[in-house]
Amino acid sequence: MLKIISRISVFFIAVTVVIIGYRCSSEKIIAEIGEDKITLSDFEEKYLKKYGYDVEIAKSKPLEDKISFLNDMINTELKARLGLEKKLDTTESFRNDLKLGEKKILSDVYIKSKLIEPGLKNYYDKIKYDLRASHILLPMEENSGIEDSVKTYSLAYEIINRLSANESFDSLARIYSTDIETRDNGGDLYYFSPGMTVSDFEFAAYNLNKGEFTKEPVRTNLGLHIIKLTDKKERYDSVRVSHILITDAVNESGIKDSTASYNKIKEILEKLNDGDEFEELASQFSNDTINKSRGGDLGYVRRRQYAAVFDSTIFSLKPGQISDIIRTEYGWHIIKMTDAVEIKPFDEIKNTLSLQYPMSVYFRKNYEEFVTEIRNKYNLTVEQSGVDFLISKIKDTTLAFIVINPNKLFSDEDRKVVTGKFDGGEITVNDLIVYVSTNKPAANKELNLFNLIGLIRASADAILQSKEAISEGFEKNENYTGLLKEYKNYLLAEAVDKYVITADIKITDEEIQNFYNENKKDFITKNNGIEQEKGLSEVKNQITDILRNSKFKDAEKLFLDNLKVKYGVKINNSILEKAFNG
Repeated sequence: MLKIISRISVFFIAVTVVIIGYRCSSEKIIAEIGEDKITLSDFEEKYLKKYGYDVEIAKSKPLEDKISFLNDMINTELKARLGLEKKLDTTESFRNDLKLGEKKILSDVYIKSKLIEPGLKNYYDKIKYDLRASHILLPMEENSGIEDSVKTYSLAYEIINRLSANESFDSLARIYSTDIETRDNGGDLYYFSPGMTVSDFEFAAYNLNKGEFTKEPVRTNLGLHIIKLTDKKERYDSVRVSHILITDAVNESGIKDSTASYNKIKEILEKLNDGDEFEELASQFSNDTINKSRGGDLGYVRRRQYAAVFDSTIFSLKPGQISDIIRTEYGWHIIKMTDAVEIKPFDEIKNTLSLQYPMSVYFRKNYEEFVTEIRNKYNLTVEQSGVDFLISKIKDTTLAFIVINPNKLFSDEDRKVVTGKFDGGEITVNDLIVYVSTNKPAANKELNLFNLIGLIRASADAILQSKEAISEGFEKNENYTGLLKEYKNYLLAEAVDKYVITADIKITDEEIQNFYNENKKDFITKNNGIEQEKGLSEVKNQITDILRNSKFKDAEKLFLDNLKVKYGVKINNSILEKAFNG
């Protein structure tokens, strides 16, 4: 069961099946399965999803990759059709697996409609900016006692009150902040882009207006922060820059002569002002031995890849513009911006944002509020008896589900134990297993009492969200019905692999014996430090699985070749070559 559960999450991440479309005859057809057709736009939509809606990446992939992807689409459809013919969709295991998927799909479609799509523009409007912020850091250990925590929070609120009374942020940072790298600069953290700092810190900073400070302390793993937003500017995604570096000469006494190096770079700047080519001067004079042969080209860079003064100069230039002389620890520089990649307009990257936004702190904050509201609406409660049962089975609460095998730990009867209740239903141990099996961060959480209760509540979310979705008619939503059809095909293809192709593969006793004789060294166990060879009877099932898997690929190819003839498959690779080329 857990194997299928884990595949639910795989399906949503990397689904490669297609909804066979009935398009107008003017569309370019790249494949036919009987009377059904796969158009070029069908293919492009699926292929683009695989690569995060990045058209440039999709364009760059070789034709062989596109052919392989198209074959996967066709093969899944062929297996699904055969699965229907053999009535594999009527089995109890199929119905159970489909039921699990239905809840997850319905929940995901509901969340996409209610949270993701409405939040995309607001997310875009935040991440298209670079911020400059200062902070006052008050250290507080994650496991601080109540008394220490109260003292730290009290000090934080005292500082916030003094800021509200117009005391200087810089002065208070110098007095109270324990961030030794920034406090002497008034807590200045310089510019940062989205994703460059701790998520809760970023969320707080990006929700400030220029000149504002946080009215509540922000908790991170470093402690408590009071944050002030000092600047905000539209950012480049990346810039391409070149530089000329002149390092300081060192005399016989080992003393650097920065005056001589400055005079030298000043002469170079005068040559640039007189019209000499930047690249030629870099090749001739730059002391950056790695990049001088490329005319000083450093390639494309993003915020904070270089020291603050270098970074500040880079991002204050415009394409084609040359900087004045600047100083870093390496020497004197002149910088030229040769290209700038701007953040694309919202409509052009909306699909990409729809993948990024659910992974962001901005979505997490909105989702936390959303699920709390739904849990309250349905009066979700955790059953203490269920918690006690789980703890009695887990025993070591320092472990996580990722290191516990639920199939061995929980019997079929155990899975029925009620862990929570809500208006109109219950949640069980099985719901918890399903949740952690499709959510890696949850599976990695230590199973202490606090986390266990949180996991039980979270295991109800997909159920409650699907109930809400049904109450609002989402079971008729086109996205839901389309994804459900894809998921059914996915399950049918898996069933054909297991019950049809694999079942027809025969493994003889002679093959098992030969494999065992040739690979005995791989079947050794240690008992009290002494190596012992496992007998054939101990590893026979393991060897059978290995041999069956090795034969599967050839058996599958022959099987699919027959299905392509049976269902009349035609592929037009000449049309496929035109993918993403207009």
